[in-house]
Amino acid sequence: MSIRAVATMLVVSLALGACAMGQQGSSQAPARLSLEAAARTAGQGGEASAPPQASSSLTVQVSAPWVAPAFAGERIAYRREPLRLEYYTLSRWAEPPQEAVAAVLTRRLEESGAFRVVLPPQARLSADRRLAVDLELLEERVPPVGPAPYGEAEVALRARWVQTSDGRVLASKRFAATAPVTQPNAEGAVAALGEALARVSEEVARWTLAVEAQGR
Repeated sequence: MSIRAVATMLVVSLALGACAMGQQGSSQAPARLSLEAAARTAGQGGEASAPPQASSSLTVQVSAPWVAPAFAGERIAYRREPLRLEYYTLSRWAEPPQEAVAAVLTRRLEESGAFRVVLPPQARLSADRRLAVDLELLEERVPPVGPAPYGEAEVALRARWVQTSDGRVLASKRFAATAPVTQPNAEGAVAALGEALARVSEEVARWTLAVEAQGR
């Protein structure tokens, strides 16, 4: 084989390799998955909330949640060893977790019909009550630390029901829920996390109604 033929083959091989790497890079662009949309979809499949016995005249604001540092970024967390947290490399949150959690809680309180107005964190209006939330856990657990076949997702948060006139905490409680993961990928993880978040937000909404009922 001539030197010219060998050189031609090298050039072609390098060009094909560059094309392949370029295609791989574009196909591995991070997918953006929405926790808020997953929770909304999960909520649509569940039972409707029981209507409150009486509607109050209170205005409520949901504060921007504090999120534990391990879950505060755009990375989606999973655990396959008890002490080691890992993250999906090709999938990211479409919105910051604190925004998703605030949106889900705001919608749940609105749907309860128990309050005159429910304000999101960005609203600059006065409110009678404030729901403050610390998001402690937002992770998928895959086998062997999670149950077979694909593991489970857990959402855990601590909620405080605050009287805004004097900053007094009227009640505080920790909520947690798990949901099974039905497929071994980021989409399965997010769907399960959305389901767990929908359950937690429903429990929080019912709890706020109970706290107000006890205070009457």
